[in-house]
Amino acid sequence: MTSHSKIGFLLIHGVGSNCAVMKPLEDFLTNKGFKVFNITLPGHNTSSKDLLKIGWQDWVDYCQGKLEILMEDCPTTFIAGTSLGGVLALYLAATNPELSGVITCATAVKPYNFLSWFITNFRVIQYFVRWIRVEKISSKLVGNPQNWEVYKKIPMKSLVEIAKLLDKLNPILENISQPILIVHSENDKAVSIKGIEQIISSISSRDQSIARIGKGGHVIMLDEGCTQALTEIENWIDVRI
Repeated sequence: MTSHSKIGFLLIHGVGSNCAVMKPLEDFLTNKGFKVFNITLPGHNTSSKDLLKIGWQDWVDYCQGKLEILMEDCPTTFIAGTSLGGVLALYLAATNPELSGVITCATAVKPYNFLSWFITNFRVIQYFVRWIRVEKISSKLVGNPQNWEVYKKIPMKSLVEIAKLLDKLNPILENISQPILIVHSENDKAVSIKGIEQIISSISSRDQSIARIGKGGHVIMLDEGCTQALTEIENWIDVRI
């Protein structure tokens, strides 16, 4: 055991993937002696049809439960998430003021492209377009990191559930006062760099840091920007523990 064993990290992946997306960060933190929960969200890593049964509240409740278990052992607890996981991390930071800090990767809190805007404003689309094939949008929006997707298709319902989650998150973003690190790739084609401004302008945290990653894309931890991202995260953590 090291002196870091009472410092915990909850890691949350994005929609359509699983905990493997955060494995490089998990390994990095574990090697430093931190206690790490790298979770897989409900409806993931089984069958894509299982996502049809899952709503945004199911994701929040699952993350909250894991967070509470982690916090029982770790008086100092951080939460880190990528994409949807970043949105969930912000939600938990807003509703758990005792959290020690939050890290978001490739995260936006408002519509960031035409598809997200359309889904946000015309949610009835889920009854007409039931599935989105990941491989059709992957190379264009995500790039080609290896093995990031678990499902070849995801239900439109899941994207609508993310929009509902954002409905709940945006009014409480001002409750976030913890230290925050926002990690974003300048080459991310799925979530605009404007996502940084969206978060910064809405939260109350005085301790705000931004890490702009020069390489890779949306799936930062599995892409070329991983090394830089891990270095930025390490430097941020070192002065806050």
